[in-house]
Amino acid sequence: MLRATQTILWVRLERDSFDLAGVLVSSLQMAGICVAVSLLLGGLWGAYLIVRRRREAVWYPEGHLDLETHVAR
Repeated sequence: MLRATQTILWVRLERDSFDLAGVLVSSLQMAGICVAVSLLLGGLWGAYLIVRRRREAVWYPEGHLDLETHVAR
């Protein structure tokens, strides 16, 4: 008779556990990265708008109220 010989290998696995602290820390890191990127992009956009408007602006002497007087004919 043929006899089947099998080797059984037992492997011990640790139970899965939920790491709430890890989830909170990683979500706070992602939120911090989003805040930093938005502040950087908003600052760059604001600086661009300021520079563009300063180039287009008409400069008057200090104290000028932009009140033009027209002589009636």
